Amino acid sequence: MKSRTKQRAFSLVEVMIAAMLSAGLLVMVSGIWMGLGRAAAENIADSQMAGDAQLAMETLRRDLSGHLPGATSGRAEQGRLVGRLIVGGDQLKLCYDGGAANGAADWSSPDVVVDYDVDGSNLVRFDDTTGTAFVAATGVEQFLVSDLGSGVRIELTLRRRNNSRTYTFISRDP
Repeated sequence: MKSRTKQRAFSLVEVMIAAMLSAGLLVMVSGIWMGLGRAAAENIADSQMAGDAQLAMETLRRDLSGHLPGATSGRAEQGRLVGRLIVGGDQLKLCYDGGAANGAADWSSPDVVVDYDVDGSNLVRFDDTTGTAFVAATGVEQFLVSDLGSGVRIELTLRRRNNSRTYTFISRDP
C-alpha cells in the first residue's frame, strides 16, 4: 500500500493577496521609473535649449562684430558693417559695405544684407545676396530686438517640452 501525502494548495484568498501585493509593487516601481524618465527628458530639453542659445549667440556675435564673416580678401572697407535696421521689433537686418565701399548702407547690391527673422519656430539667418538660409536656433517662442543707440539688445525665448528660457544678448556697435 502506498502512503498518501496530503499536498496543500494556495487558497483563493492567498492568491488574491499575493496578486494585490504584486500589483502595488508594480505601481510603485513604474512610478519611480516614470519619474526618472521625466527628469532625463527635462535634462535633454535643457541641453537642447542651451545648445540652440549658444549657436544663436555665436552667429549673432559673428555678424555684429563689425565685418562680414568670411570676407578675407579685398579692401578693408569692403565687408564692413555699415547699417542695422530693426523691423517691427522682431526682425534684424544688417548691411555690409560691398562693391565700391562707400561707407553707407545702401540696402541693395553690391552691399550684402543679412536678415534675422523667425520662421515658424526657427530663428533663420538669411543672406539676401547669396540666397542662403541658416537656422540659428529651433524652438523659438519669441525674438525681440531693440535699439540701444550704440548697439542692440536681443531677447531670444526658447521652448522645449514644458521648459521656457529667455536669453538676452547685448551688442555694441563696432
